[in-house]
Amino acid sequence: MLCAAARSLQQAGGQLGRPLTTWTARRMPAVAHQWGTVHMAPHASLPLPSGGSSATTEAWPRLDRVVRLSHDDATGRGKGSEAQARSGVRRQAQRPILVRRAPGAAGVGNKWGTLADDLMKADAASLAPRLDAVLLKDWKSGDGLMALLKELRRRRAHADTCDSVFRWALGAPQVKVTISHYAILMSIMAKFMRLRRAFTLFDDMQKAGVKPNTVTYNTLIAACAKSGKHEKAMGVFEDMREAEVEADTITYNTLIAACAKVGKHEKAMGVFEDMREAGVEANTVTYNTLITACANAGKHEEAMGVFEDMREAGVKPDTVTYTLAINLLWCLAKYDSAVLEAERVFTNVLFKENGSTQLVYKLDLHDQTSGSAQSLVFIWLAKLAEHLPSHSTPGTELTIITGYGKHSKVLGASSVRAGVVDLLRTLESPFMTPSHNKGCLSAPIGEVQQWLKLIRAKSKADVGFVEGMLSILRQTHS
Repeated sequence: MLCAAARSLQQAGGQLGRPLTTWTARRMPAVAHQWGTVHMAPHASLPLPSGGSSATTEAWPRLDRVVRLSHDDATGRGKGSEAQARSGVRRQAQRPILVRRAPGAAGVGNKWGTLADDLMKADAASLAPRLDAVLLKDWKSGDGLMALLKELRRRRAHADTCDSVFRWALGAPQVKVTISHYAILMSIMAKFMRLRRAFTLFDDMQKAGVKPNTVTYNTLIAACAKSGKHEKAMGVFEDMREAEVEADTITYNTLIAACAKVGKHEKAMGVFEDMREAGVEANTVTYNTLITACANAGKHEEAMGVFEDMREAGVKPDTVTYTLAINLLWCLAKYDSAVLEAERVFTNVLFKENGSTQLVYKLDLHDQTSGSAQSLVFIWLAKLAEHLPSHSTPGTELTIITGYGKHSKVLGASSVRAGVVDLLRTLESPFMTPSHNKGCLSAPIGEVQQWLKLIRAKSKADVGFVEGMLSILRQTHS
């Protein structure tokens, strides 16, 4: 099916007759609106069309998903790769690449996307004439302005460009400006940290006779939260109450997040109590945000209390919740409980496929917290001790992918990596950081086998492998 989709996309690209550009995951932010080549392997690529057509639209949904390479593909031992294996050539595993839907394929015409591209390139003087040239019927309902603002936001257009379009719309008699337009521009201003402009828009909206609703208040509260102004967010909330505008779950969740962001976990808990008194239903996001707020403040017991309240309230935890809970157990030195919970929740990530008994040789910890990552490493090592073959292919390596914190505020400050490195050092493991990739730890499978045998030998006969490793950890931390 994948090959058929590839052929149909190649044909579509040929019919369009447009130049193709190379598009990879690393360049995604810079060319979010362009299309080029999705790399399936270093030696093979799939050309994608750079524009829209009926052929493109029909073929695209078949690849509108995350493409992942299997372990066999990644190591060059898959079907049809015997010659490569014999010659010592190994294909390098690549990170998952998200194949995005072509512009216009989701129901919004390319007209507004094309206009957005033109406006982003235009100077301030030529912006108004370009907008005036749009047909009157496209402006009357207000849908045209909304579509244009959404396209500008999706393309990460500068705040000044979006603001100029909105100012033009206010002065254009053919354009109907509604409360939704104010809300989307306020959200764009918040993204660019233009908090003052967001408040000005809110005031202008009221002067124009447009009454704010829950969505606009939520947008303004979110703008304050993003800027780290939790007191301003609380002030907007008080204004919302005075205006007798009903607050919803999103309102309270945003306020809790605003307090949590600046380390005010007590205020976050206070907002949560107000939420309960108002009869507004808390959801999974509410509890996750509260748990994070308490944990970041070092109030681990209180955070566990929130987790228990969540269960009693009948709110279903998600993966994020369990990740946070396991991290809390680890911080409280309840290693046994953390490992047991991690095994119950995350066992599926240790195997290549659901229901499979074949363990992964690359353990990806990108979506974990420090405590849950260390718990997963424990389980993975225990499974490896049970299932590793006695004879392995020379050169095969086991890898733990931690990331190195390039998205952290301080480059390289990854709590996941720091925790896993500390754990493996404590256990005197052979895992080392390779020179070519500081975001992972790797070791030859033979050395890991020998090390696991030593760990098992140190453990008492009546104690399991995991318990043996945990005892070493407790002795080190005691």
